[in-house]
Amino acid sequence: MIVNWDLILNDLSVRLKDGTPDFKNEQHIIKLWDVLKEHKWPVEARVELIKSLTITEDWWSDMTSSQQNQYIKDHPKSQKAIDAKKEKEKEDKPKREVGTMSDKDDELSDGDIKQKGLEIGYKETDDFKPAPGNAGSMLAEIMTGEVGSFLEDNPDMSDEELAKEIYEHVKDTTLGKQNGDHTKKTNKSGKYEGVNQDLMKKCESIAKAGREKHTRLNAGVDKLDKDGKISKPVKTRNFYGHQTSIKKQVELIEKNDGPFYTKDGVEVPKDVLVDLIKKSGGGENPSDTSSIAIDESGRGVVTFHSDKLTTADIQANSTPNKESEQAKELVDSTDVSDDDKKKAKSVIEDGQKKLAEKEEQLKEAANKPAKELSNGDLDQILDDIKSDKGITGKATVSSHLNKSLMSRGKPHPSITPYLKGEGPHSEKEMLKAFYEFAGDDNKKSELTGSQLKLLYRSAKQNGYDISETLGKIREESLQVQRETHAELNKQSVTLPNGEKKPMGDYIESKNVLDKLHIGVVDGEKGKGVGKYKGLFNLNMGGTIVEADELKNCLNVKDSNDFITHFDVGTPGDGETEIINPKTKQVTGRNIHVYAITKGGERVPIAVKTQRSKQGESGKLSTTYQWHKDTQDCFKTGKRK
Repeated sequence: MIVNWDLILNDLSVRLKDGTPDFKNEQHIIKLWDVLKEHKWPVEARVELIKSLTITEDWWSDMTSSQQNQYIKDHPKSQKAIDAKKEKEKEDKPKREVGTMSDKDDELSDGDIKQKGLEIGYKETDDFKPAPGNAGSMLAEIMTGEVGSFLEDNPDMSDEELAKEIYEHVKDTTLGKQNGDHTKKTNKSGKYEGVNQDLMKKCESIAKAGREKHTRLNAGVDKLDKDGKISKPVKTRNFYGHQTSIKKQVELIEKNDGPFYTKDGVEVPKDVLVDLIKKSGGGENPSDTSSIAIDESGRGVVTFHSDKLTTADIQANSTPNKESEQAKELVDSTDVSDDDKKKAKSVIEDGQKKLAEKEEQLKEAANKPAKELSNGDLDQILDDIKSDKGITGKATVSSHLNKSLMSRGKPHPSITPYLKGEGPHSEKEMLKAFYEFAGDDNKKSELTGSQLKLLYRSAKQNGYDISETLGKIREESLQVQRETHAELNKQSVTLPNGEKKPMGDYIESKNVLDKLHIGVVDGEKGKGVGKYKGLFNLNMGGTIVEADELKNCLNVKDSNDFITHFDVGTPGDGETEIINPKTKQVTGRNIHVYAITKGGERVPIAVKTQRSKQGESGKLSTTYQWHKDTQDCFKTGKRK
């Protein structure tokens, strides 16, 4: 910027009575501000010049209250005016009650549904169904957005102070207690003395994640204000991932004319933005939450977030059957011949059929002994349980009897439907009901941990080694999947660069690409949120991952590069079986997913885990997590 100092001083002098500037005089400072503004000086430059010319450290605080009020009146968009206005609003604002959302009365926000979430917790009622996840993810999604309101009230809060504020805010709510009930357990000493450690650790993560949301959005607002794309002040709203939240986001966008930008200044067409909001939670928009700031002219800044408490959190869940169905869709999308497509889908379907058979065998392996025990000599069975007959070591069966049959002084809810008559019921009657429940092929609930131990150990007392049988079947079911993958790899897919990729590896690469949202590396050449730089991020307890971080830590340029250099672990080379340390039986497997670097070096990027969430006899579930090396890279920016 070329500065004509003679002209600026001349313009200032003619506005002063004696023609001589005195920068100890507040009126002269105000006149100078107006002159600089007319000469097209940016706000930041005006402030810096005035600071350098004044003797006092803070020229604004040296103004009288009346002068400040006049200054605000004459210069409503100056930063000092905005800060003063915020301070007055803060003073006039009534203190918020603990456990209440700051936006619960905002008709254009989703505060009401977030308030319900705090009060009801992670459970479904007649008028509330939480967003997908669990109590921990729900707390993070709701409260990381609320952090912004805490920081607006007190911008100087440290992370520690912020975590304590969040803790006090949620500890007595139903959702807070689901994450760590302070009324039942608090630490007696150490760093977490006087608080529930589990809840406080989550609040610490939420504090860091929420600060990043707040800071990055505000930085985007500042940038866009400087570029003339929006004007401060703005109204910022943070949304949860509930269906009501999605409707409120759509309502807010449709109510305002736009244009709408990412924090990096990339414009997102209004109709595209509405469509992406409606698709929240998967596919083109895998976000859980969003932050939307709107100025007084209806222009806005939007950021979508995928929220996790830590970098080690599970990033996605699935099942082998779902993945098989998706695999068939992927086969259809390839350029192989119709005959090859038919052949590949036949391989997948054959694997599905074999896996379904193994799952039935698993169910039968646990249910059959239970059915037979229900019709056995229950007096003897009960005596053997109580005496721990044949049981060695600390793994008793008697310690799980009462936990399995009773709950809060009454028969356990799971066995109640199987009890005959009004009661009271004898221990023998309840044990029979327990075995009938355990052996029911169509039972409405799964066995608890204690119930599984009672079943397996009492069955072993009577000649049934359920764990050994389950282990063999589970190993066979894992082998089915290995064989399916190997059979698919006998075919190949031609990639855009002309290289051939084994079909099984190609399908798995596309699957991982989707589950871990790696497609955002394609930028404007891609689809969904990834097309617009700065629109989407993965926020893992304050560790922010966007396209640049993915490119660096995975050592890829785009999704085609990722697929080309993608590899899947095999037994003894990236794949390990999960062994129950007590029974020594196979319960699942970990598959290290690899990206092959340009030098031929194989670098692990993620871990795919297959195991049952319902005990050894349950169906396999699949989870995806970032490999520890990748997590470290996200935190430090350095690849191993």
